[in-house]
Amino acid sequence: MALDSRVKFLMWFAANTGRSFRPDLSVAAMRDGYVRMNKQFGLKERGGVDARELEIPAGDGTMIGARLYQPHAASDGLLPVLLYFHGGGFVIGDVDSYDGLTRFFAREGRIAVLSVDYRLGPENRFPRSFDDAFAALGWLQKNAESLGLSADHIAVGGDSAGGNISAALSVYAESRGLARPAFAFLIYPGTDGTGRFPSRNEYTGNLPLTPATIAWFAERATSTPEDKNDPLFVPLDAPHPERHPPAYILAAQYDPLVDEGRAYYERLRDAGVAVTYDLRPTLPHAFVNLAGVLPEARRALTAGIRATAAALGVRPVAAVTGAGSGIGRALAIELAGLGYALALADRDEQGLAETAKLVEDRTKVTTHVVDVAKKAEVDAFADGVLREHHRVDVVINNAGVALIGDVSELSVEEMAWLMDINFWGTVYGVKAFLPALQRAGDGTIVNVSSVFGIFAPPGNSAYAASKFAVRGFTESLREELRGTGVHVITVHPGGIKTNIARTSRVAAAANEEYSRKRAQVFEDTMLTQTPEKAAKTIVRGIVERRDRVLIGREAIQLDVITRTLGPAAPRLLSALAQRNLPGELRRDNAKGPPGSAKPKEAAPPTPESSAAQNGSPVEAGTST
Repeated sequence: MALDSRVKFLMWFAANTGRSFRPDLSVAAMRDGYVRMNKQFGLKERGGVDARELEIPAGDGTMIGARLYQPHAASDGLLPVLLYFHGGGFVIGDVDSYDGLTRFFAREGRIAVLSVDYRLGPENRFPRSFDDAFAALGWLQKNAESLGLSADHIAVGGDSAGGNISAALSVYAESRGLARPAFAFLIYPGTDGTGRFPSRNEYTGNLPLTPATIAWFAERATSTPEDKNDPLFVPLDAPHPERHPPAYILAAQYDPLVDEGRAYYERLRDAGVAVTYDLRPTLPHAFVNLAGVLPEARRALTAGIRATAAALGVRPVAAVTGAGSGIGRALAIELAGLGYALALADRDEQGLAETAKLVEDRTKVTTHVVDVAKKAEVDAFADGVLREHHRVDVVINNAGVALIGDVSELSVEEMAWLMDINFWGTVYGVKAFLPALQRAGDGTIVNVSSVFGIFAPPGNSAYAASKFAVRGFTESLREELRGTGVHVITVHPGGIKTNIARTSRVAAAANEEYSRKRAQVFEDTMLTQTPEKAAKTIVRGIVERRDRVLIGREAIQLDVITRTLGPAAPRLLSALAQRNLPGELRRDNAKGPPGSAKPKEAAPPTPESSAAQNGSPVEAGTST
């Protein structure tokens, strides 16, 4: 795949403004450029994490700096910890310039992060940085409990040079009298100092790291050519790879180090080590320093830190209503793949059990039979989640139903039934979980509205009213919580291909045969997005902390049209919708539906409703 276009622009901009990392620059200029790059393009996480400065005694009596990050949302007890070493070729970089990244790791992983300011060349050449790292690991193992950390759950990690240091700690800790780390999170690590792999000379273009800059770093980090062949620099050749801890290797395709990272993965895998190799085909080396402007980099880092946290026994928790089918079930599967523990709710006990069975081999999952129209049951759901999972990180209010009929055909009781589920069910979910999220100072609330929360077509008055209400409630809530660490997302699904024609409820006063036929035509012609694709889009919105998520071409188009045309949009869109119906089903047909004097205004149900029951008003809580 091609290099991310944003990276191409950034590299072009850097080259044309004199900001590239070039071998003719001084150490001071390279360090200053690295700080500026992280400040401009790196992650800028601030909320939800406490930080404090520490000092660690190095082997020669010197004290080296470190910064300990602890998330607000952590559960009681000793926290697992990631001992992190920044990149920069052993010459540039520091704890301050990596502050946004390490805060992000602490918040996303819900684990502590200890970031180490190991000493750099050329002032402190090889093996000083490695000595500092071994001293930091030993100190942490001895002092973990006094810091509120678990000595039995220490992972090591780092990017580039920091990845090289972490790999050395993984393979040589025991030979130096230390406990083996519990896990290794290695981001495009250097594992070979000899330069034997083709990629070292393949990626020579306008990229953050090139063979020329590698040589520049090596000249200032080492004292002799032989240093680059030292076992610490070449963990790829370390004896007994089977003793390596489980690992997650996050790699970039456009990277001179990509071949040696792959070779390291293969050696660990062949030795029977549990290791994941995650290659990002559109990203370059140094993407951690550009993650503030590269969505794919942020997604990659999220996957890596969550895998690390899961290996240390920590999983973020997502509570999902309407999980018995449709988008709710797809969300459960997608979130399980990202390492979330799941609390799944639905009124459909059988569907809920089927969803749980699909994910129970990958994560912790609890099921909760809940009617979201009943506040007491939603409150009990929230209490159960906190009791069984001890925390909640993401709340997705997804449950909903659909109702077909014109205002003249709908009874007040039918409309109240719909509002109780679609709107009040969302409100109950927010009110039940919000206190826990506010106490943690972090988390995400996702409320599912609809494309009919953007545009209100005829025949959908009750449904559109409920989804416009969800939209307004959510947008106001977002502003109320802005700056608190709790993020709020509105989701507008478009044409999601589910079984709405068969399951939507028809108003008692409406012509059911006519309404069903219109719904079936709508389903056959307009519903194109799968629940799985919708779930991926929603989860991407969670990872990227978007305010609004539009799902499908229809939702995007309707959003643009309504914003552009304003009051003229409904008439135009309604006319276009009529063209998709056979003549006998159009609302302007003078003959009307079978058995009626004039056409019933029974437009098809919402595009995304997946399991709305055509039954009594108590059949609530089914999934959107």
